[in-house]
Amino acid sequence: MRNDAADVLVHHAWNDLSDGAISVTGETDVTWSLNNRSRRVVHDLTWTRLRDERVGEGSGDRTQTALEGGLAEGVLINGERKWRSRSGPLDADTIAVTVERGRKRFEFNVNSAGTIASR
Repeated sequence: MRNDAADVLVHHAWNDLSDGAISVTGETDVTWSLNNRSRRVVHDLTWTRLRDERVGEGSGDRTQTALEGGLAEGVLINGERKWRSRSGPLDADTIAVTVERGRKRFEFNVNSAGTIASR
């Protein structure tokens, strides 16, 4: 962990952390930057499904910043994530997004090209 006037860095490390179904091993560094008003997440992890020992690997480097209207408006995420398994790369170019505020709830999918579609 590092904590100075401009940045706070928290290093996470797991070695066979398990919930009984999945085990995870790897590291993640999360850096909050006061100057950039951002959070950077860099990870390199291996997941193992315990019932059949199937393994998936993932890595990524993303920077998250609040939109112009602040966190109440939303978050911008720039960077990349990659997942691999024994079958090769996993296609993860679409994510499901849920935004809630009070009684309002919006759900949609966003793909890597930036296309937004309702769910």
